[in-house]
Amino acid sequence: MNVTSPRSDMLLVARRELRIVWRSGGAITGLLLMAAVAWLPALLLPLRAGAFGVASFAELLPLTIAAEGVVLPLVALLFGAEMLAGEVEDGSLLSVITLPLARASCYLGKLTGRVIALAAAQVTVFGLVAVVVGSARGQDGLGSYVLVQAFALILSVACVAVGAALAAGGRGRVHAYVGSLLTWLVLVFVVDALLLGVIVAVAPAAPTEVGAHGHSELSEVMPMGEASGLGPTGELTISRTGAWMLTLDPVDLFRLGALSASSLAAVSPGGAVGRAVGAGVRESALPLAAGWFAWLVLPVLVGLRRFRSLPLR
Repeated sequence: MNVTSPRSDMLLVARRELRIVWRSGGAITGLLLMAAVAWLPALLLPLRAGAFGVASFAELLPLTIAAEGVVLPLVALLFGAEMLAGEVEDGSLLSVITLPLARASCYLGKLTGRVIALAAAQVTVFGLVAVVVGSARGQDGLGSYVLVQAFALILSVACVAVGAALAAGGRGRVHAYVGSLLTWLVLVFVVDALLLGVIVAVAPAAPTEVGAHGHSELSEVMPMGEASGLGPTGELTISRTGAWMLTLDPVDLFRLGALSASSLAAVSPGGAVGRAVGAGVRESALPLAAGWFAWLVLPVLVGLRRFRSLPLR
C-alpha cells in the first residue's frame, strides 16, 4: 500500500486545480479585466494630451493604484469563490473529498492551485506593461511600479483566500458569487469610506498661516510635519494610529503599502524629503506586516474549518 505525504497530496490537488482553471471560461474573463486594469492607464493618459503612445511610470502609477484597488479585489474574490462553489454545484467535489487524503490537503491544494494561476496571470500582464513602458519611456519610476505590483499581488492572494472561505460552506455558485459581491462592496466602498472618514476627522488641521510671514517661516514649519499633519511636500500624512486602522481593510492596506513604497522609491534617500518619507515608511512597516499576515492567514484558517465540516452528499 502506497502512503503519500500531505505535501504530495497538496501538489496533486493543486495540479488538478490548475487544469480546471485552464479549462474555465471565467478565468478568461478575469484575465481580460486584469489586462484592462494594466493597460488602460498606460494607453489612455497620452490620449488626454492628444498624443499616441504609452504613459511613463510616474504618469500611470496613481491611476493604476486607484483602478487596482477596485477591480483586483472583485476578480480575486470571484476567482476564489469559484474554487469550491463550481465543484459543489456540479457534484465533482465529492469524488475528491472521498479520496484517502486529508481535507486540509484537499483545501490547501486547491487554494495553492488558484493562487499559482492568479499570480502567473498577474505577473505576466503587469510585467508586460512594465517591459513596454520601460522600453518606450525609460526606466525612471520602474522601482515604484514593481513595488506597487508586489502589494497588488498580495491583495489579490488575500482576496482569493477570502473568496474561498466564503464558498467553503458548501453552497453553490449563486450563493458564493452573491457573498463575494457583497464582500467586495463592503471592503472597497463601505469600510473604505468609514476608515478614511475617521482618519480625516481625527487628523490635525493643516496650518492656515504658513508662509504669511515670509519664506523663512517654512523652514520652521516643515520639520513639524507629524504634528501639523503635513508631509514634507505638503501632503496629508497618516499617523501610526491611522496606519493601524487601515489594517482592517485589505484594500486600504494595499493603498497604504503602494503609496509608501512608491514614495520611498521615488525620492533620494540622502535628502531631507527622502529622510522624511523614509521615516513615514518605517512608521507604517509594522502595521503593514501585521495587517497582511492577518489577511493572508485568517481567511485560510476560516476556510479550512468550514471545509472540514462540509457534509458529504
